[in-house]
Amino acid sequence: MTRLRRLIARPLLIIPGLATVFTLFLVALPQPAFAGDSAGFYVVEQGASGPNVRAIQWLLHHRGHDIAIDGEFGPATTTAVTIFQRHHGLAADGLVGPQTWSELVVPLEPGMSSDAVRAAKVLLNKHNSDFVVGPNFTQAMADRVSQLKRVWGFPGDDPAIGLPFWKNLVGRSGLRGFDLPVPQTSVRRIDLDNPHHDYPAIDIMVRFVPAYAAMRGTIEHYSSNTCGIGIKLMFGSEPHILYCHLNSRSVGNGVTVAAGTQIGITGETGNAAGNPHLHFEIRGTSDSQRWCPQQWLLAVYDHRDPPPLTSLAMSGCF
Repeated sequence: MTRLRRLIARPLLIIPGLATVFTLFLVALPQPAFAGDSAGFYVVEQGASGPNVRAIQWLLHHRGHDIAIDGEFGPATTTAVTIFQRHHGLAADGLVGPQTWSELVVPLEPGMSSDAVRAAKVLLNKHNSDFVVGPNFTQAMADRVSQLKRVWGFPGDDPAIGLPFWKNLVGRSGLRGFDLPVPQTSVRRIDLDNPHHDYPAIDIMVRFVPAYAAMRGTIEHYSSNTCGIGIKLMFGSEPHILYCHLNSRSVGNGVTVAAGTQIGITGETGNAAGNPHLHFEIRGTSDSQRWCPQQWLLAVYDHRDPPPLTSLAMSGCF
């Protein structure tokens, strides 16, 4: 018997006259948030856009906040998040981080109907589903949840949506062929909008975390006094992506890798000694031909299809 059912059952035994009122009161309460582990969620904040933001807005609707469902994390969404955090004893910073996520999401089962179901459908659609974002947890939705649980290696394939499945819906990119060059939980969105010091590139301030292939490409080992241990991710005649200051490489020279494959560990080799970070650069056939990676990284962080590399700006990002 669940804790909620025990709470409902006690008045029936102890105070029969209040049983109906007490039961109605409990049913009227919002569905409980998850307690305990919040690790695995990452920070979503003002300026972000895309399906994760839209899901946050539906979850806030589920909690009684009347805001637009536009997929844009603007001032109104920030205000609603801050109010929600205050009501739940969280740090009222307006950021949807791990603790706020774990309070905001709710357990879902087939047959339920709510705006939280709409939020789950938005995230399922991010993972190549095609649901109309209605409030009902339908059999088709249940079948898709079970299918994804099998694909993602869950120990069971029951269609209930608990905290681990919410984490996967939120944290997995859902993008075909693109990934961040570092774990999403290791950076904030604002970290990916930083200007480089003197040319189009970005220094992502992380300390000894996995480095991933941003797209499918071929590995070319690279080293220099300034770059240290590096990797070029090659795409035929297209511009390549340069990773610098790695602590180590994880793949052989000439190997073709898929997006999201770990290709190394970030570090502080080359001219980053004492200042661990990943230098990430989109470079053409010459050192003078470089594209600004910030808008590409922000799109992937927001789980939106990123623009083609050669459509990015070549100035104004440093």
